Amino acid sequence: MKNITPVSTLKRSSFLIIPLLLFFLLGSGLQARNRPLAYVGIRGAASVSANGFGTILCPSLFYKRGNSTIAFGVAFQKHSFSSSGFQLNYEYTLLDRNAGCYIDWLELYSFANLTYYHRATLGKAVCEEEQRSNSELSVDLSQVRLKSLDAYAGFGVRIVLGKNLKWFNGVALGGYSVFNSPEGLFYNSKGLGLLVRTGLSWQFGRQGRSDF
Repeated sequence: MKNITPVSTLKRSSFLIIPLLLFFLLGSGLQARNRPLAYVGIRGAASVSANGFGTILCPSLFYKRGNSTIAFGVAFQKHSFSSSGFQLNYEYTLLDRNAGCYIDWLELYSFANLTYYHRATLGKAVCEEEQRSNSELSVDLSQVRLKSLDAYAGFGVRIVLGKNLKWFNGVALGGYSVFNSPEGLFYNSKGLGLLVRTGLSWQFGRQGRSDF
């Protein structure tokens, strides 16, 4: 039997709030008057969220212009190292050396993260817990492929490690919704929670006064 929580209404509301936050962040970026040169680069991120899929690794390409950065990549699950979905990430730099910050090696940004999983598997910890606590389990969880949509928005910091290299970290609040969760599991197919991530980014071309 599924574990139904009393905050189902709040869960549904979260999936309306997150897109609005994403729209707000995108709008803020489009309002910039002075457009500097555009840059492209690569980045790799590792994240853990409330969906129970374990650690997600995401190599991606990004496009940066002004304070706005858009990245698109493929989501891999660490425990199986298989392609499970796609991830879209938007960032807006709030504070850096170009905005008058006196700390040259530190930047503050806001971000919105959207991930669609088309063949995700439950993480090892969730599978083990399900097998221990659910004596009536008749589903082979290793063979289950889930479809899910995750949406998060939050804040993070970037640390300048070199001319074009930066280490970024972030924490966000949001939720997930699994569309085809099998019946008879204690695992919640919808929920709210945190996303925590870390990663490295590399910008191609001349660095200049970058804030990506």
